[in-house]
Amino acid sequence: MTYCPSATFVLNLTSAAAQFVHVIVVDNTEIAEPILDGLDESKFDVIFNDRNVGLGEALNIGCRRAMDLGYEWALTLDQDTQLLPNFLRNMLLAWDSAALPAV
Repeated sequence: MTYCPSATFVLNLTSAAAQFVHVIVVDNTEIAEPILDGLDESKFDVIFNDRNVGLGEALNIGCRRAMDLGYEWALTLDQDTQLLPNFLRNMLLAWDSAALPAV
């Protein structure tokens, strides 16, 4: 979810895009931000709300879009989050090590 994203957001977006197949951006800015124009449509899905619908509704919009695209999982981040280079790998390793044995 974004609201008036800055140039720093592009760096954060790049860190997410490097690790995930698809990135959905839900923008709550009243006037579309030019910083979001020109993103690769095969990698990014930008949803412009044209008004601030709040964090919860923006997250719901993004999760509904992920489900519409057939994804089983979604990671939600705010515009200030920059992922470490091995974030996804480490999360998957942690998930695998915490998995409960089959009964």
